[in-house]
Amino acid sequence: MNSLKENILIVDDNYEMLTLFQRTIKALNYQTYKASSVNEAIEVLKNNSINLLITDLNMPEINGIELIKYTEEHFPEISKLVVTGMPSIDNAVDAIKSGALEYLIKPFTSEELSKAIKNSLIKKQIHLSISLKKQTIALQ
Repeated sequence: MNSLKENILIVDDNYEMLTLFQRTIKALNYQTYKASSVNEAIEVLKNNSINLLITDLNMPEINGIELIKYTEEHFPEISKLVVTGMPSIDNAVDAIKSGALEYLIKPFTSEELSKAIKNSLIKKQIHLSISLKKQTIALQ
C-alpha cells in the first residue's frame, strides 16, 4: 500500500474511540500516535514528525478547533482532519477556516476514514506544491 508510512496523530478524549481509530488506521498501513487531550497532542507534535492530525472537536478544557489553529500556526505542513459526533455547520466552517482539510462525522466506516485520510494527505501535498511554485515565481 504505502511504501513510506505516514505518521498520523489521533486525538480524542474517548479511550475506546482512540483504540478503534488506532486499530483501523494501523490496518491501513500508517504509523499512529495517540493523545487523549490537546496538551498531550501538542507534546506529540513537538517531539515527532507528524504528517496528519486527526482530532475530535468536543474535548474537555481545550477543544479540537483550538488544536487545529495551534497546529496550523506552528506546524502548517501537517494535514488536519476533524472528526465529530456532534456535527454542525458552524463547527464545520470553523474547522475549515482554522486549517482542517476534511471534516468527518461519526459514526463512519473504515472506507470513509481511509478516503478522508488519503484526501487530507493529497490536499496538503497539492497545497505545499502550489506554495512552493508561487515562491519560486516570486524569486524570479
